[in-house]
Amino acid sequence: KLISSTFGDRMITKDDYDSWFNLKYVTLGELAEKNKNVLVLLHERICGFCYEDKTFDMDTVTREFNCHKNENCMRNKWHNTMDSQRILSSNEEFLETYCKHLGKLLNSQFVMTPAFGGVENVPGLLFGMKSLRPVSLARKLYRKEVLETFLRDRADCKWNIVLLDFVDLCPLLVRFLIGLNSPKKLTIEEATVKSARGGDSTDVTEAIQNLVKRQCILYLVDFQNDVKLDFDEGEFRLKANFEDESINHVINFNKDTEFLLCDETFMCNDCH
Repeated sequence: KLISSTFGDRMITKDDYDSWFNLKYVTLGELAEKNKNVLVLLHERICGFCYEDKTFDMDTVTREFNCHKNENCMRNKWHNTMDSQRILSSNEEFLETYCKHLGKLLNSQFVMTPAFGGVENVPGLLFGMKSLRPVSLARKLYRKEVLETFLRDRADCKWNIVLLDFVDLCPLLVRFLIGLNSPKKLTIEEATVKSARGGDSTDVTEAIQNLVKRQCILYLVDFQNDVKLDFDEGEFRLKANFEDESINHVINFNKDTEFLLCDETFMCNDCH
């Protein structure tokens, strides 16, 4: 009742699910048009209880409270690992296996699971060489050369739902994932870089064009590695356009600089 009263008419109802809300075909535009933006999924084990002499099984909960059986709507995998490279490869395998099975949401979990392991891990834990703290584990994953680069380089994969914790560690990545859905085409007209040590500017237009993902977004995680430079500090000049909107950027970058160029009109206020 609390869920139902909190989200009210914005929830996908059983009638919606049985009629127009087909996960294989429904669009964000349709959801916006119908002012529906909440889909509540429950595991069946939560149901099967009695209240005031009435049994609430999954069908009853769906019909009366608009909460749906998660197995009918979503395919999900808990990767159960504290190894950052393993969670990346496991998610890639999961997506490769199920992305062709349309009709359900695909939830890609990038959440580390603390685990004690075996006796061999005791010395590392005692002397501070290993940690079970979630933030400590997350920092191994939420490095720009790990998670950000992994998802950026696989932007053309059929990602659906990307589950992240500690999103404050990767604000540009969150905006990047949302921006992948923009319908506006990004065109790179000219791009140059110049070392902070001086010298002539170098044309990197082709390299930057090759980094545009889904024809709509540019995400530079590491200027030196992404553009194949022999210096890590300098000036980046960019001329581009989103269809009829011209864009000019001049950026002083160093080894820690990240740069995201996306369709700002596509972003909601909460994404900034």
